[in-house]
Amino acid sequence: MLMMIIVFFFFFFFFFLSFFFFGTVLFSYIFLFYYYYEYLLFYYYLPMVVNLIFTLS
Repeated sequence: MLMMIIVFFFFFFFFFLSFFFFGTVLFSYIFLFYYYYEYLLFYYYLPMVVNLIFTLS
């Protein structure tokens, strides 16, 4: 009985830890992707738009 409880707690702890780790990794990936997208928007698309406006006018 005690062994079953220990195994259950171990599995629960392992599952919670893996879920928490996966969640933090997923969150950091979303965070990095968002910042990379903003960086691209600022330093790649914005000068292109400005250049296009200057060439049209």
